[in-house]
Amino acid sequence: MNIIQTLDDPALFGGMFDAPSWWPWRVFLKALQAIPMDETEFATYRHHTGRSVLPSKPARYAELVVGRRGGKSRVLALIAVYLGCVIDHGPYIVPGETPVIAIIAKDRAQAIVIKDYIAGFMREIPAFAALIEDELAETIRLSNKVVIEVHTASIGAPRGRTFLCVLCDETAFWPGGYSTNPDVEGNKRR
Repeated sequence: MNIIQTLDDPALFGGMFDAPSWWPWRVFLKALQAIPMDETEFATYRHHTGRSVLPSKPARYAELVVGRRGGKSRVLALIAVYLGCVIDHGPYIVPGETPVIAIIAKDRAQAIVIKDYIAGFMREIPAFAALIEDELAETIRLSNKVVIEVHTASIGAPRGRTFLCVLCDETAFWPGGYSTNPDVEGNKRR
């Protein structure tokens, strides 16, 4: 089942992303997974990307510029729940390995907002609620061995783990590098 099918399934996300404002996100999700598009969707894709050829395979990486209140946190939560609850990762995980879906944000408070969206989706959908084995402030452990967890943007957070997916929120505000909020005074863009 692809992510669009879960959005259309009344027993899953059906009804949660039906408002017209979610239309461009649905097109993005189709592009992300290389799901065929109709002409109207393709026109939306062309308008927002400037590309005239649809993706032929699912993306391994996507970077988006989305304004405030644009729905990015809910879409990150949707992707996390889809990957954690719908996709069977069992054939690719060795015994003892813990597959992680990480949400990394500027600070703990923002990461928790996304984690709360994830928990909310999972509690609302009975098939996903049944997968919740344990929920802590920063972690949701699923019965399929997947762990969804939040991190802050720090150099050590994502090291030494088996990541199914890393979802990064508002990277322009992360400390360090050439962000809009540099960690060193005088740090300039080149």
